[in-house]
Amino acid sequence: MSGIEFHKESASADRLAAPLGNSETFDYGDPVGLLDEQLSDTSSAANAELTILEIIGFALEPAEGIHAASRTGATNGFGATENADRTYVPFDAAGLYLRTRNYWADGASGTDVAKNGALIGTLHGMIASSAGVYGLEVPVPTGGTDAEFLVVEVLDNDGIRINADATQTAGDGWLVFRPVKQLLSQLTEGGVT
Repeated sequence: MSGIEFHKESASADRLAAPLGNSETFDYGDPVGLLDEQLSDTSSAANAELTILEIIGFALEPAEGIHAASRTGATNGFGATENADRTYVPFDAAGLYLRTRNYWADGASGTDVAKNGALIGTLHGMIASSAGVYGLEVPVPTGGTDAEFLVVEVLDNDGIRINADATQTAGDGWLVFRPVKQLLSQLTEGGVT
């Protein structure tokens, strides 16, 4: 389970494909990166903010593929076969909005923090739990280093936007957010591998 869901895409949102790396485990919605020109899990450790150098987009299909390996078999081209193409939406795709229920304390994934309407317009970093579930983290990300996400809506459990002065119980509701585009020079400094 990713922890990140696609909320809205524009009709022209890009979808790209890249060859799958060996032994990757990303799920639908997970942030993904490139390692040796292959689509891979991000290299971020649990409870560490994702950096702009390690994320290229969000997976549109799991590493295992859309067909269960047990049903069709890797020998038939399905399952987690290295170099099989997997699709993703680029980080900077126009009209990309994501959502999560996971809003966690600083450096403590899994420790839910209450969501409130005052979060609209604030920047956050993304972290993963030790189980590989992603969410947004309370503190402001480090500009130019961390991948940044702008909260655009706070929804209740039924998907209804809450007022600026309303608060959800910790663990309830949704944060709707979009990736903040970075300067191309920031993405290429240090060399993405």
